[in-house]
Amino acid sequence: MGNWRFRLKNTLPIGLLGALLLVAMPGAAKPSLQRIEIAGDGLPTPLVIDDPAIISQFSIWFTPFQYPATAEDTAPAPSVSVPTGPVWFADASRGLAPKPSADHRWWLVTMHMGDAPQPLTFRFVYTSTAERQNGYVYLPDWTNSAIVYGRELNWLHGHPRWDELILPIIKSAANLSAAPVDLGCWLGPAYVTASGEIKFKLLDERGNLLSRWHYQKDTPGYHKVQDHIGAVPAEQQFIMSCWPARPL
Repeated sequence: MGNWRFRLKNTLPIGLLGALLLVAMPGAAKPSLQRIEIAGDGLPTPLVIDDPAIISQFSIWFTPFQYPATAEDTAPAPSVSVPTGPVWFADASRGLAPKPSADHRWWLVTMHMGDAPQPLTFRFVYTSTAERQNGYVYLPDWTNSAIVYGRELNWLHGHPRWDELILPIIKSAANLSAAPVDLGCWLGPAYVTASGEIKFKLLDERGNLLSRWHYQKDTPGYHKVQDHIGAVPAEQQFIMSCWPARPL
């Protein structure tokens, strides 16, 4: 069905088109953060943070990296926020973070912006340990329609303000010795060919095809996708997750 590397033009979701137009218009009013929902390891029920004093501290509407970025670009970005204003949830000025070790707890963070009938959401993974006072952020690809940063499929350091305000709330509610849980979010069927090519179909929540993706070994970003899926047997179908393979 032609080149799999890019979204099919006639299958780009309407919500994504609207979000891209919103980001592309500097003067457009961008929906503000309404609440933060956090689920994952050690949390029996999702946390909902809607205290204005906390959610006013953060915004996704920063573009701290020059876009489009090269697939292997790992350079830090300059600070893009002022000390008295809202900040991004990650600290772009520190460059990439290491992969979290097996003792890290993982949490799915969902940022809810705007009001019905057209709210926007942005999701990422946040990790830390019982001992650490800071954490790491994983930027997913393919799944967030609100904004594209150009550093998707990378681990970043949490912003100090995010670590200071959000991590204690999580730790006070979570059983950090509990077994890891599945964070959910599945993109669609995928497989790796005998020659190492990665192919998958991006489906919507109803199972309808949105786009096809094909990463050859010389495709920009191939190694990031390979790292994302982890070790999978060749020529065997699996379900592509929004999140990277967790260390054992």
